Amino acid sequence: RCRPAGQRRQQQQQQEEQQQQEEEQEEQPPRKKSKQEKQHGKGGPQMAGGADAVTAGASAAQKHHMQRAVALGGLSPAVLHQAIALARRAGKLEEVVDPFPKDLADKAHLRPDGCHGDAVMLVYETVAQAAAAIAMLHNAKIKPSAAPQGKKAAKKAGKKGDKKGGEADNGAKSDGETPEQPVHVLWARQVTGEGAHVRKWRVIVRNLPFSATDASVRAALQQAGFVWELTMPRAEDGKLRGFAFAAYTTRAHAEKAIKVVNGTKIGPRMVSVDWALGKSQFEAAKKGTEAPSGLDSDLEEESEGDDDVDMEGGIEGQEDGEAQDSEGGDEEASVSTGEGDSKG
Repeated sequence: RCRPAGQRRQQQQQQEEQQQQEEEQEEQPPRKKSKQEKQHGKGGPQMAGGADAVTAGASAAQKHHMQRAVALGGLSPAVLHQAIALARRAGKLEEVVDPFPKDLADKAHLRPDGCHGDAVMLVYETVAQAAAAIAMLHNAKIKPSAAPQGKKAAKKAGKKGDKKGGEADNGAKSDGETPEQPVHVLWARQVTGEGAHVRKWRVIVRNLPFSATDASVRAALQQAGFVWELTMPRAEDGKLRGFAFAAYTTRAHAEKAIKVVNGTKIGPRMVSVDWALGKSQFEAAKKGTEAPSGLDSDLEEESEGDDDVDMEGGIEGQEDGEAQDSEGGDEEASVSTGEGDSKG
């Protein structure tokens, strides 16, 4: 059938308009998705975000796990079980890693901080339990206990030695007694976290009397917290040099020692307590190029081998020139500012 001319023109015009709209849509840039569309979409970006969150959570859990870990050294097979039994008294042990992983030991600087012998890693339920374990285990002395089998073997060997008119081949005495076993001194420190950086939490105790003892100085300093290490330098003749270095496991304990012990008496003399400086810090402080304590620096930037300054030109000069009487203790010099450190 033939359609009217007007109807054909109208249909042709509609087709042209539709074609033009399609061309315009092709030329326009793709429209950005709305937030709703993104939320109800395939979830590609959301999946990536979820994976990141899981990774971050795992990293935080691992960090907390390592902060509850204690490195225990000074061991040998003869005392391992005794040491672990002692460690269990401090808190709930979740894990014992034997031996201590070598790569982690290197990263944690165990040997430079004095760890010796065999070592294991103890993981406690809480950080507080780990801290209590360090206070209990560090410098604890353990004497190997002879195994029952060893005693029987020694007695048997001793009898054989008696028959032969001499001692047994294994070195046991003829009466069956075993040789004297060496005493093991344990070493303990936190693997990571604040307690792993004991070199940063050191104080120097000055103006000590020559009659001071390890016990008297330690007793005074432990008012502030657990003293992880105490060093009292001596001259070649064995005489005390008049000062000591003490290391704590937390910054708070070191600050408390400076606040509480400084200006008090140890024996007949009034002592001065201040932050101890590493050699590099001491030299820089003398030149005035940096803050003396350096305590605001990141913990991970702790330099190895930066031992405490022996102050050959300062404190050693002081102990040679000061009289050992109660009034001599009133003379103080600030270690952190380098005041009085050029006396020698």
